[in-house]
Amino acid sequence: MAVQHPRSWISHGKGNIDVLASCRNRTSSGLFAINDKYIFIANQGTEEKPSNSVSKIDLATRQVVATIETGKGAHGLVVSKDNKYIFVTNMYEDTVSIIDNNTNKVSTTVKVGKTPNGISFSQPK
Repeated sequence: MAVQHPRSWISHGKGNIDVLASCRNRTSSGLFAINDKYIFIANQGTEEKPSNSVSKIDLATRQVVATIETGKGAHGLVVSKDNKYIFVTNMYEDTVSIIDNNTNKVSTTVKVGKTPNGISFSQPK
């Protein structure tokens, strides 16, 4: 689902969540990922004016608790099964950043193919 504005309704299995918190840079076709406690919104921006961050919003308080700097054009997001890491594609840098969910900082950035968009992975059960 694409989030066009940080004050959007976001559908979640537990019902609709009104994201009232204001993200630092307006999201432009950025995606989101969610776990039991947080929603992560990629602040993509545009190719001419890319953003370089992911907003971490507490689901209970609906407040931005962290703005995590990534690469240019943060877009696709996925949370690891153990909730320790968030993976984000950086469309305008051709990279994927791996965010440590405890420190709210990028731990690793990996060079990938041109204009990475969506992201998914599977883990052994």
